[in-house]
Amino acid sequence: MFIIKYELSTDTVKWTKLVGSTGKITVGQGVTFDSNNTMYGVGATNGDIYGTTNPTKPNYSLFITRFVQ
Repeated sequence: MFIIKYELSTDTVKWTKLVGSTGKITVGQGVTFDSNNTMYGVGATNGDIYGTTNPTKPNYSLFITRFVQ
């Protein structure tokens, strides 16, 4: 799963974020924002995320991640 932030006024990429593990499957299933414009992403993976070991490998685990500007 990856997230890209654009600057619409200049049509440029401000940053990108990749969530998942090399060689594993990570699927984004939803994105939402709270009242402070904090973004939350949800999905499933059969790999590790952010250095945290997936305890159900090779099965899938669900995750929720928060992106702050």
